[in-house]
Amino acid sequence: AIFDRMVEPSIPETMGCWAMPVGNFDGQLVSVGMSQWNFGTGSLQPLLREFAAEHPARWAAIFGRHAEGFLQLMSRKGKLAEKEQHRFAVEQMNKVSIVGKRKKWEIKEPWAGYFLLLSEDPAFRGIQIRHVRILLERAGEYCRQFRLKSEMAFAFMFDAVSSHGKSWLTK
Repeated sequence: AIFDRMVEPSIPETMGCWAMPVGNFDGQLVSVGMSQWNFGTGSLQPLLREFAAEHPARWAAIFGRHAEGFLQLMSRKGKLAEKEQHRFAVEQMNKVSIVGKRKKWEIKEPWAGYFLLLSEDPAFRGIQIRHVRILLERAGEYCRQFRLKSEMAFAFMFDAVSSHGKSWLTK
């Protein structure tokens, strides 16, 4: 049921397929999954770490020959690690072309395939659900704080919390 509710908010970024990984069109480097977890805001790395720790065989199967090196990169934390992860995402995972006068970002293979497999993995979906429940709860808290009552207001608040983090109002 939670995945069904995610379709409408995902339409602008993923044409309604919340699992579809997308490239750096929005400056977030690579975005994946039901809440468009991404490298840019640092929302994807914790989910990747959890998945690798809880399901190492699935990690290896999904990321294939890149599994070990990618895990080493994702295991690092801190500002320097984030810079390395961002650089890797731009240089190794993304490709950019010029269409008309605009940049078009796409995820390179094999990374597009890896992230699609990851998004479709039931164990990774479970991890996403754990994390999205926290965001849903926070969106509800903000709606109560601002006395917002409509489903549309909640959807917008959830989008804000998902995009900018659960503490976006205090940043």
